[in-house]
Amino acid sequence: MKRVGLGGLFRLGLILLTILALPSFARAVEVTASLSENATAVGRPVQFRVQIEGASSANVPDNFAVDGLDIRFAGQAHNVQLNNFTLTRAVTYTFLVIPEREGTFTLPGLSVEVDGKTYKTPALSLKATPYGSAPPVSGPAQGSPQPPISQLAQQMQQQLQQMQQQLPPGLSPPSSRARPQTQSQAAPPDQLPAAEKLAFAQLLIPEQKNYFVGQSIPVEIRFYFDSRFPMELASQISFGGEGFTAEKLSEPAEKRQVVEGVPYNVYAFKTVITPIKPGSLEVPPAQLRCVATLPSRNPPPDDFFGNLLGQMGSFGEQRELEVSSNSVKLEVKPLPREGRPTNFAGAIGQFSLDAEASPKEVATGEPITLKLRIEGQGNFNALTEPTLAEKTGWRIYPGATDFTPSDATGFSGRKTFESMLVAVESQTATPIAEFSYFDPSAEKYVTLRTEAIPVNAPAGKAAPTAAPKIANTSGSTPEPSVVPEDSEGITVLPSYSLAAFQTVFQRREFWIANAAAGVAFVALLAYWISLRIASGASAQLARQRKAREKLLQEMAAPGLDARAFAEKGVAYLIARYGTAAPESWPSDGESAEDAHRLESMLTLYNETKYGIGRTVVDLSTERRAEILTVLKKWEAVR
Repeated sequence: MKRVGLGGLFRLGLILLTILALPSFARAVEVTASLSENATAVGRPVQFRVQIEGASSANVPDNFAVDGLDIRFAGQAHNVQLNNFTLTRAVTYTFLVIPEREGTFTLPGLSVEVDGKTYKTPALSLKATPYGSAPPVSGPAQGSPQPPISQLAQQMQQQLQQMQQQLPPGLSPPSSRARPQTQSQAAPPDQLPAAEKLAFAQLLIPEQKNYFVGQSIPVEIRFYFDSRFPMELASQISFGGEGFTAEKLSEPAEKRQVVEGVPYNVYAFKTVITPIKPGSLEVPPAQLRCVATLPSRNPPPDDFFGNLLGQMGSFGEQRELEVSSNSVKLEVKPLPREGRPTNFAGAIGQFSLDAEASPKEVATGEPITLKLRIEGQGNFNALTEPTLAEKTGWRIYPGATDFTPSDATGFSGRKTFESMLVAVESQTATPIAEFSYFDPSAEKYVTLRTEAIPVNAPAGKAAPTAAPKIANTSGSTPEPSVVPEDSEGITVLPSYSLAAFQTVFQRREFWIANAAAGVAFVALLAYWISLRIASGASAQLARQRKAREKLLQEMAAPGLDARAFAEKGVAYLIARYGTAAPESWPSDGESAEDAHRLESMLTLYNETKYGIGRTVVDLSTERRAEILTVLKKWEAVR
């Protein structure tokens, strides 16, 4: 180790004295105030900072008020710098300033007390433009020059400003805004939002004179959250009740809206309810729970790490909110019986009907595709295919059904029904389609009819053609049962009769041949299955036999202790006979003598399994050989 001489010790002492004397060279106390921006928009926060140089603490008012501004204490931060042997201490107090209305505001000078002395900050001006407008480009307010701070402090302040000015909207993902109840006395009480309006909801149902059983009723649920404060959901949306069914809530539509001068993030969910019984129906409120994180008006602890974290997490107070919408009462009537069409199938709403046929000209036996489209608003899930009138001469085959919704809930849309038409008689027009529904607004039944679509569809059944006759030169008329020949030996065929023709499916020989083939197939299938079963059983027996032989080989291994020998012997007996009980072993005279040789093995196994660690019976080498001989002999017996 290198020794330090007297000169080195003198220099070291001089350095220490210089460091200890640094506070005496500290700068005088200086108090300044500044705004991060001198222009903003309603609802958009800016930072108001009070910085004290030359001190590590100060008494700064945290409850000053300005009419039209919401001012909240955000936290404080300490800064220490050493420049050219000059020690600089500074503490910065940060406030959030949120304009509640447009105009030009003056932030008054604050009286700051440092070490028993009072300092006054200059007044600053802040301009607020209407909500949603882009504020003029501006830098920090020029009330006083910006004090020098460290790069770490600058980064922390920039992150704090981004967190507070660009907070993401709240429900997707679940972090939305909920405005807390303020304690500021800056604005009159009637200008501050009530506690229940920090986050509130609306349940909206279209007004109608009467509602009817089975009618699809659109419902919109809106949740409002003040856009200036973070909030997290604590539950899912609860909506439902007795007397009606409700569809799944749609994905929310998001927008921003100013309500009584307060900016809100609005999330609108849509669904459809259907009354299932007549009478008075109350649709209960939609509800959810959320936790709002509110700015703390109390300064954090006066220590370096507390203030370091305070700059990054000044929103510290949490409050749980119960958000509940209004309820709605409906009077539900049954569908009237008077005037109900015979083809009414339960459709309720407002609909239109049109038809399309393609192709319009086909060959004999070819189909025509008829598309019937029902479009409008209502209970599309209850819509059935329209009925076809004047369909004589057509063979109709039902086709595909398709529904295309035009909104998120399926209340509006278009449902298409396809049918295949084959003419059995020559046709020049398609059948007419009829569709009946109940209009809840007009409170009456409506029947829609399509026009017949001109087509050219010849009959699908052709007339039979008679076979040609060859003249008989002899001039005589042949007998029906005799095939005549002309003078040149040419056979004259009789007239062909369609009634005498038999298809292959009508012939007895066809069915006899197919029955014989079926019997043969069934027999082959049964034989194949029996072979598979036998093969599977043989494979299983082979696996079992192999496992038992492995146990016997392990029992013959040298160095195996008596306890392991007995356990493997019992395992063999269980694998061979299903149990180790002597009653399951062979019972002839020779086998009985062999079984006696196994008693010592069973005794050892039982003592090992059920005893308390003390073994009385042991197996000699000769006894083990006798046991193995018996087991191998039993294994050889199939």
